[in-house]
Amino acid sequence: KNIDEECSKIEPGCVCPMGLYMEANKCVNITECQKCVINGTEYQPSEPIPSSDSCKYCECSDGEMVCSRRCEIPVCQEGEELSYEGITDICCPKCQPKPTTCTLHTERRVINDSVTGCVSVGEVEYTFCSGSCGDSNYMPLIVPSGSTEEGFAKTCKCCTGESSSEKVISVRCGPQQTLQQAKIKIIDSCSCDICSMTVTEANKANAAPTRR
Repeated sequence: KNIDEECSKIEPGCVCPMGLYMEANKCVNITECQKCVINGTEYQPSEPIPSSDSCKYCECSDGEMVCSRRCEIPVCQEGEELSYEGITDICCPKCQPKPTTCTLHTERRVINDSVTGCVSVGEVEYTFCSGSCGDSNYMPLIVPSGSTEEGFAKTCKCCTGESSSEKVISVRCGPQQTLQQAKIKIIDSCSCDICSMTVTEANKANAAPTRR
């Protein structure tokens, strides 16, 4: 308890001898205060503490577990993106020029799904497709009188992927952040495919008479 030199009334209390500090109602050395107790296990100051995230290094500091990434995630410049390709440590991505064509990529981060309201527990490594599939065109056509043609010609391709497997990950969902298991698709390859029709185009196709 701190001593007020100008106090006019003495209050009862516990004071440790000089050089000792109160910890759990006991007078102990300062080094005892700096220990960490994590899940029932005691760690000395600066002693490493196991982490569930392999990309983080944790240690005991001033009685608390302090964690930091083993390497910093770089901030990429315009025209660059984070890449995990060709690296030996998946925790340490590097910046590479963005590909100009549809290509398979690998990324590791916390996945936040705004549709389901679920968030992955820790970072998850996954694959995805990204890149250009060339220019898209939407051109007018000559439509003869009486023709039912729409009058447009379009060229459109999208960067899409193929998946043959999936993996199970741990997520927390909903307002209560309930822990549960979920699945995520593993994309194996990417290619430029014809874009899907819009709802309007699909309705027109379904309504059109078939030739026999």
